[in-house]
Amino acid sequence: MSLKLQGVRLLVLMAIGAVFFLHRTPPKVDDISLKVFLKANLAKATGDDEEEQEADFTKERILHEFEMLRNPVTGTIPRNIHAIEREAASKIPDRNPEYNPLLSGITGTGSINTQNNYVSVGPNNQAGRSRTLGIDRRNTNIMITGGTTGGIFRSTNAGASWTFVSGENDIRSCNAVAQDPINPDTWYCGTGEAYFVESAQDIAGTFGHGIFKSTDNGVTWSKLTTTEGNQNQFDNPFDLVHRIAVHPTTGYVYAAAHRRIMRSKDGGATWEQVLGSTTTSTALGGLTEVIIPSNGSKIYAAVTGENPDRNLVGVWESATGDASSWKRIAGGVSGQPDSVAGWRAYKKWGRIVLALNSTNDKLFVLYKNGDSASGPSPRPEADLFRYNISNSTWDNLSGFVPDEPNFNLAGIDPYSTQFNGFDMSIAVKPDNDNMLFIGGTVLERVDLTQTLPAKKFRRMGGYGKGFFPDSENNFIYPDHHPDIHGIYFLPGNNDVLYTASDGGIHKTATSVLADTVRWQPRDSMLQTLQYQFVNISPETDFDFIIGGAQDNGTLINLNAPLSQEHIQIGGGDGAAAAISNFTKNGTTWKQSWYSTISQGSIYRDNISLNTSTSSISEDSYTEITPTGLGGKGQWLTLIVNDPDSSQDLYYNNHNKLYRTTNATTVTS
Repeated sequence: MSLKLQGVRLLVLMAIGAVFFLHRTPPKVDDISLKVFLKANLAKATGDDEEEQEADFTKERILHEFEMLRNPVTGTIPRNIHAIEREAASKIPDRNPEYNPLLSGITGTGSINTQNNYVSVGPNNQAGRSRTLGIDRRNTNIMITGGTTGGIFRSTNAGASWTFVSGENDIRSCNAVAQDPINPDTWYCGTGEAYFVESAQDIAGTFGHGIFKSTDNGVTWSKLTTTEGNQNQFDNPFDLVHRIAVHPTTGYVYAAAHRRIMRSKDGGATWEQVLGSTTTSTALGGLTEVIIPSNGSKIYAAVTGENPDRNLVGVWESATGDASSWKRIAGGVSGQPDSVAGWRAYKKWGRIVLALNSTNDKLFVLYKNGDSASGPSPRPEADLFRYNISNSTWDNLSGFVPDEPNFNLAGIDPYSTQFNGFDMSIAVKPDNDNMLFIGGTVLERVDLTQTLPAKKFRRMGGYGKGFFPDSENNFIYPDHHPDIHGIYFLPGNNDVLYTASDGGIHKTATSVLADTVRWQPRDSMLQTLQYQFVNISPETDFDFIIGGAQDNGTLINLNAPLSQEHIQIGGGDGAAAAISNFTKNGTTWKQSWYSTISQGSIYRDNISLNTSTSSISEDSYTEITPTGLGGKGQWLTLIVNDPDSSQDLYYNNHNKLYRTTNATTVTS
């Protein structure tokens, strides 16, 4: 999740090539009430002002999801809504242009031609949220990633392009991937995400449907039936799989599932709980982590401090992974052996992420600390510790959590995790234990040998504002994206880094130690973008498609379906969007594109289309939000442009409906 700000727009002048005309042919379930939906999905805030505001922000989205998904007659959401939607969509008929349902049976009025069919219109050049990346240790050209609601994708050219490899009828989720070091053709993919609400019963999250396995190096995947629960219900720890690790000597598979660590000794045929609790918790209270050194000497696991079971939270170590073998080494009770000096009190810390150095003798622990990076006294939102495995001692490195000198901007600096640890990642440079890479809303390089903030911290990606002198044109770090969920070094190369973020996969194009790191987006055909709304041209002259996407602004496709390229015209969290009719004057046709971002802001792009040269130019770009309403609307901003009268634009802000009758010229 980004700052929810309108970022720098990328559209100035676009050549769209040849213009193509669009020919448009015309069981018993238990339901979920609003009370249950809210109770299940609203994670508890930690108490400070920012967290309370973030909880309110999350509630806005939950309420919106409920209103969109509920049955308007019963006021409840069918638990098997996904299956119902698929069944309904498969039966939508495609009728010929003359068909008139009021004249059914009269000669010449037409009839149903074929069942409803879809073809992809992209985008093939803009990815959405990816939380994981796996790189084949034998051939680094082969990579596995995916989207939390986009499925599994595979690359054979180091991420230059991707192929969708999930089963067509499988649930589209990919949250964690891991390769088997003993049988490297075997991969595992865990599904489900504990943050964004798409469908829910007992917990906030995008539900997965268990763990998938591939035995042909990621080409095909099958579901492990032992991890499968009831779709659209949280009744199984594998509905939310936060991390997967495979032991390098035993081949045992460890899954950091909801509030427990699960293990399989037989490749996923059977599973056992080796660390966990029977105490129920919220989605954020169930966040877990697991990591295994490359020599297999130990297994490390972590459970968020937001878990209600005091005996479960913290960092754990085991030599065998057996249920009786775990010893807590951090996050314990004050004065006890599992207590670490400087560690926050219980309930004052949350999600934990772990990283190991290449020699397996240092474990780095980054945890959400409950502080706020906004307000009059901003502080980094995480603490950092180092565990020296050889002698079981700890170093408090919290002074090295990113806090850039002479710069404070909420959501960017100091270190910001967004939404109770939504953006958290850490990696160690393989050839230098003192060089860390910490991801939040931005990506920072941290030098543990330095004492001056100007030398300790160097921003590498995410937001560019405050880092680049021309912040308005570099609001986003060039060719990168905010909200860093994973940081990965290319095996065998200590100077090439990949990140997984809300914008997909990115690769360093310069040394990771450069003063200003350059990046290459690796998102060709990585079709994981999460459109919140889409819309089409009201006229049939051109097949323009516009839509607002999660954390990727508003995008437009000018030549679908012949082209799948989408062009970004706005930043932030895109919501409703619209395209007006053309005003035609010879070869110059004028049109307005309307975009919105979350919580109420509306923007208008007035463009001119030259039909003789097949090019589009921008005449003006203006915010037209009614005065005083920007930032005060519901989670996803709603607008509608009247297709019969494009000057009429309707705008909803909570319980009020607004209209303008001169949309192409109206101001705030």
